[in-house]
Amino acid sequence: MAAISYIFTAAYVAAKLAEDEDLLHEIAEGMTPEDGRIYVFNSNREDEEPILAFTEFGIENLPYLIEIHKENHALNTKTPGRNTV
Repeated sequence: MAAISYIFTAAYVAAKLAEDEDLLHEIAEGMTPEDGRIYVFNSNREDEEPILAFTEFGIENLPYLIEIHKENHALNTKTPGRNTV
């Protein structure tokens, strides 16, 4: 595996993939650094939230993870059929 040379913010990746940034945050919760998810600190203030970012490998993984996430979401939101007697 090659060394990480660049990372890309979630906002950048969302725009590049034409996806909602909040969706990427949801998906990233299930990712690890080995999957290409990284958090970046932008300030030395302890109360600052880290910024979600992805490696190139993470960006390659995201289309598949987005598809799985959307399929699972669609399955979970379907209205169950009514049984008639």
